[in-house]
Amino acid sequence: LELLDNTRSNSAEWLGDVPIYLQEVFSHWINRTRGVILFRDIRFQRREVSFIFSRLFGCRKIPEHLPREDSWHELLPDIGLRERLILHELPFLSILAKFEAIEYIHTYVTQSPAQPLIVKIHLYRFGLTFVLDNGGRFISEEISGFRLSTEQHLLDTFRGFTSYLILEKVDCNPVQTRLLVPTGDVATKAGGSVDIISCQKCSTERHFHC
Repeated sequence: LELLDNTRSNSAEWLGDVPIYLQEVFSHWINRTRGVILFRDIRFQRREVSFIFSRLFGCRKIPEHLPREDSWHELLPDIGLRERLILHELPFLSILAKFEAIEYIHTYVTQSPAQPLIVKIHLYRFGLTFVLDNGGRFISEEISGFRLSTEQHLLDTFRGFTSYLILEKVDCNPVQTRLLVPTGDVATKAGGSVDIISCQKCSTERHFHC
């Protein structure tokens, strides 16, 4: 394995299509014979592989329950079955972008002959995950029994403030909702809009009110 230097042009060639979080938070080890890059902790003594990138299978997330240290080569035969991190511009990103910066929202897809396509949205700084169900709705993994509402605007409420997500309880009539609001400092912007100000580093852990 060869450690890639992020300042070198060959690093940009390999890592240009992966999110900023993977570029900045991990060390990158390339095996040129197999054509793969391993994403490991930047601390040298930590050898666990969190992601594997190849030009054939793209960027794949390695589950934590698998052996991820010196036996990394044993992960390769099934790498095509792991969650694939993809870049896209689908419309639902514009909804989530009022809560979190788009570059910090990760989308994973999983597909195999034995199972249908699974789409998962991860707002990793907040520890929030939404999974697309068969009805085209995003179900929350962390807030049990709730999903993203199709209506993400509260009429005549929070004038000028839009940095929130509305969740609704699944199969509940009348509808029960919850509001997710990021923690941070409140600031008024030009034009009267209101925003939540917080650290914008990709590795910053963020919290929310629910």
